Order: sequence, then C-alpha cells, then structure tokens
Amino acid sequence: MTLERGGFYTKNDRYRDARLNAMLDAYSAGRTSTQELENAAGIAMRKIAAKTGFDSEKRFTKFALHSEQIKSVTKSSINDDAYKGIDNWVSFNERLNMPTLPVQIKSSDGGVREFRKTKQYKNLNEMVIVINCGPRVTKKKFCKQLYSETGRIRKILNK
Repeated sequence: MTLERGGFYTKNDRYRDARLNAMLDAYSAGRTSTQELENAAGIAMRKIAAKTGFDSEKRFTKFALHSEQIKSVTKSSINDDAYKGIDNWVSFNERLNMPTLPVQIKSSDGGVREFRKTKQYKNLNEMVIVINCGPRVTKKKFCKQLYSETGRIRKILNK
C-alpha cells in the first residue's frame, strides 16, 4: 500500500486502474467489442504482474548481495525457471557450511504460502528458499525470512 493524494493506494487499485485505462485506450482506438476490451485489460494485468515480479527479483538480488550470509547470486536457467520454479541460485559464505540452494522469489506472503503447496516445491524436496521480496519488504524483513529459511533447510539436512 502506498499513500497517494490523501488516501491509500493498494495493489488492487493499481490493477483496477490499469484495467480501466487499458480498456479506455482500446475503446478510443476503435476497439469496441467486449472481447477486444477484455483482451486489452488482460494484457495490462499481465504487464503489471510481470513488472511486480521483476522488481521483486531485483530487490532480492540487492538485499542478498548486501547480506553477510550470501556470497553470490546466480540467475537460474530458463528451464529451471519455467519447469522447476527456481528463480535464482545462492551460494553461502563458507563459514555457514550450507550448499548452494535454489530460490523462489515471490512478491507477497500469500505467494510464498501458495508456492509451498505446489508440486514444484515438493519435487525439490522442500530444499528451496522461498522468500517474499515484494514492494513492502524491508532489508530487516528480508534478513528475518532468510534466517528462517536457512534454519528450515538446515533441519532437513540434519535429518
């Protein structure tokens, strides 16, 4: 949520405004059928979702590279991203004695919860860091999540 013009402007407001503006632009351009207007709105929604995801991934990299725990961040392959749900790989400082791990970056806490229910998560034997790096995540919250995730994975490794 951000404060704009004396009121709170939420994620839902951004989506609603993008849909309406896209439909108005399409109508002004002569596209008047319901299908054409819905298509324009759908494209606008996908653009916002893609930008939110991209911004979350940038935020993850920025926070991770300023973390004392993480040595490096590597972008995953197209195959890993599309089929395994892996956005990045992280290598940890040697003193932590942690393997290189895959990371799934989400833009909300709800997205984190949903990913943990997926087949992709189960196929990785839960050995993936799932972290919210959405617009409201601070460096402090990032560090707390990272600490929690590495602790969860340590428990799996020590079984």
